[in-house]
Amino acid sequence: MKGTAAKPQRPIARKSRPEPRADRRSSSTHDAILAAAEALVRRRGYIRVTIEAIAAAAGAGKQTIYRWWPSKAALYLELYESLVAVQKLQFDTGSVAGDLRFFLRRLFRILTATPARAILTGLIAETQSDPEVAKALMANLVRGRRHMIRGIFERGQARGEIRANADIDFAVDLISGAVWFRLLLGQALDARFADKLAAQIRHGVGVR
Repeated sequence: MKGTAAKPQRPIARKSRPEPRADRRSSSTHDAILAAAEALVRRRGYIRVTIEAIAAAAGAGKQTIYRWWPSKAALYLELYESLVAVQKLQFDTGSVAGDLRFFLRRLFRILTATPARAILTGLIAETQSDPEVAKALMANLVRGRRHMIRGIFERGQARGEIRANADIDFAVDLISGAVWFRLLLGQALDARFADKLAAQIRHGVGVR
């Protein structure tokens, strides 16, 4: 009886764990970088934070950060916009004074409770020496916030609260200037200031 040659056995395939999706890895790293940037600016202030420190705290490579943000200012501009999101500042109370009070009070609470104030003052300081930062701040932040305040006055005009010939853009400038003056000088941004500013602006452009 002839012996039969033994068939070679196939190696048992081991099930490997699925690799995490690239988008999930990117999302978690992105969030870790923003969280590290927020924690560092809270402790050190904007000027003393470096990209190297953010990368080390987030456990990410410096090149990874620069792949998503061209500069420290760009990174902190995104962080500021997430902390002071437009959705948090919008509410229609039915009156110009009420809308302005809501907007300013909510804005001031966020600036006080989060590192948003430190971020914004740092970004404003950078605009003095970096035209690209100034351009990004204007395009991504200032115009959007101005549009929100302008919308409050336009709704007031539609309701007959605001004079048809009122200089709305100048009123927006007055609000922005008053807020930024206190912001940069480290003065209080509180409910009392919000209410007083809202009342004065409403009086200046309202129907008499």
